[in-house]
Amino acid sequence: MVCDHAVDAPIRAQPLYVHDVDIPGKGIHNVVFAATDASDASGSNGQVKGDQVWAFDADNCAPLWEDGSGNAGPRELLGAGESIPLVSCGGRHGVWSTPAIDRTTNTMYVVAGVEKGGQSFFRLHAIDIGTGKDRVSPVVIDGTTVQFNHRNITTSFNPSTQNNRPGLLLDRGVLYLAFGSSCDIGSYHGWVVAYDADIPASASFLGQLGVFNTSPEENAAQCDQAQTSGPPCMAGVWQSGLGLAADGDGTVFCITGNGRFDPDPGRGSYGNTLLRLRLPAAGSGSKQMQIVSFFTPFDWATAYEHGDQDFGSGGPVLFLNGSRRFVLAQGKPARGYLIDRDCANCDGNPNRCIPVTGQACTADEPNLAGVAKSPVIQTLGQTNGIAQGMVAGPAYYSGPSGARIYYGFNYSPMAAFDFQPSPPHLVTPPELTLDSAPVTSPIATISSRGKTPGSGILWSVFHPASVSQPLTLHAYDANDLQDNLFHRHGSTQISLDVGDWVPLGNHAGNSFQVPTVIHGKVYCGSKNRLVVFAPHRRQQCSFVADCGGAVTFYCGRDPDADELQLQRKQNGAWKIVSDAGSTRNLGVFVYFWDYPAGEGARYRVCSKSHPEDCTPEFVPKVNRLPCGIGPDNCGRPGKPPCFLGRPWPVSLGEEKIKKNH
Repeated sequence: MVCDHAVDAPIRAQPLYVHDVDIPGKGIHNVVFAATDASDASGSNGQVKGDQVWAFDADNCAPLWEDGSGNAGPRELLGAGESIPLVSCGGRHGVWSTPAIDRTTNTMYVVAGVEKGGQSFFRLHAIDIGTGKDRVSPVVIDGTTVQFNHRNITTSFNPSTQNNRPGLLLDRGVLYLAFGSSCDIGSYHGWVVAYDADIPASASFLGQLGVFNTSPEENAAQCDQAQTSGPPCMAGVWQSGLGLAADGDGTVFCITGNGRFDPDPGRGSYGNTLLRLRLPAAGSGSKQMQIVSFFTPFDWATAYEHGDQDFGSGGPVLFLNGSRRFVLAQGKPARGYLIDRDCANCDGNPNRCIPVTGQACTADEPNLAGVAKSPVIQTLGQTNGIAQGMVAGPAYYSGPSGARIYYGFNYSPMAAFDFQPSPPHLVTPPELTLDSAPVTSPIATISSRGKTPGSGILWSVFHPASVSQPLTLHAYDANDLQDNLFHRHGSTQISLDVGDWVPLGNHAGNSFQVPTVIHGKVYCGSKNRLVVFAPHRRQQCSFVADCGGAVTFYCGRDPDADELQLQRKQNGAWKIVSDAGSTRNLGVFVYFWDYPAGEGARYRVCSKSHPEDCTPEFVPKVNRLPCGIGPDNCGRPGKPPCFLGRPWPVSLGEEKIKKNH
């Protein structure tokens, strides 16, 4: 572990990393941002804490933002007289969704749950990532600011029944938010709301650009929310915390959960549906987003709806291969889809088969003459590797061996499917890890150095099976899932302890933690802390016993690694003996030299910020023969060593000249 820092409430949102942030009065820092949900009332004198955003130094976890009194700490998203709102199924909701950061303007967008004067609402903030202060006044999200019209019905947003789980999406100057329910209770709906996030100083900044409601004519009185005789029909958008996905052409994808399917020109209900949406046409005067296309499983009512088997328990993942573009989708049932997102003559309506057969479709991939075909290219089930359902989303990696798709399933090993482009399909059966998720499916994250062989790593945080167990971080070779990277070289360890996760209210087990991996470090959140991990890099060094009693070490230096130091053992303790006068840094190599007074001197090279990361000990034999060069040039204490008749390290250019002569 590199470092950690306590926070006052659980971190559900994914930590976000930004390189080279200018913090006023503190200079340039690499920063990791963490937003908090809401604590229980058992600590801090019975007070509920949370609704905060922290800015930590990404290398040492020191808080960087300050309040008006100069005290380091988080940005409080609650003002005077405000609190974190209660939700319909118990507990409180602070910040659940992962914020979005626009690096071009250094602005973070974050949504907080707020209660004031007995009224709950959500609030959208645009925060300067250098100072933690609002760039403009925050935007209130409630029944007066978010409404949707369908036929002759106007539906208003009800903050008391909604929850903002999906991560925020920033695409081409537009910020997209999505909302589902709090435990499928009350007159909730699925909402997608779009805001201007282009230029903070503009008059239109944070103005509402679009809104969509997935079930505008449904209400709680018409739905069996206990699911005894019918479905909860409100079609929330929750996606296990995964954000909406942008296509790059101005359209966005989301997947809805439990809900009735009765599309336009009917009630406009799109439960258990993959939706592709776009903003209203410029100049139309409307804010209502439009459906570009959709796909609904043929058995949405029987396989998904009545058993609380949300299609939208997973988020959509878009990827391309050559000129073909695809979307991956899966929910709670053990059934995954590979879908063509550009099919020009496809229809995702499960009722499209009625004109030919006289009944609804009986499969997701019907091949019926005269009927528009399904956009589904491949359906995967338990017989070909979809072990269980999931409350997560897949990950895509284009590595040295081609494309791979990674899944985390409930109670199952993590899986990797190879993708073949012609014809496009996922190869089954998948490769599996040797260990399994103890409960709900973990969310896969991939890190790599491009397509460099051996650099791909599959990361995931596993949720514990009981309150007494911690969240755990797991890592596998992305091209060999049976290679657990924490279980190498005889280690008995299979994971790293991230920290506690105590259930807080209904559905708290669905924690949806996603690690952030960048520049050789892994950032994770837990119940009460941010924790940062990094591999133990054993330095690779060699030595030369030069003339004049000099001992010189040259070490390869990773560009992501920190400063190295030469140490010599003196009186049983290690002492740093390198300084600016005995070090030469050539970028990918660094040289150290020393002049030991006697024989048997012991040396090692260590990381400055992680002193436990050291080379094995060196015990060089000292060459005390004189160098035969003027005493003022090299080969004596206070001067560099001598090498081939001149001070060294010798540059590559100098060495080449010598060889040519």
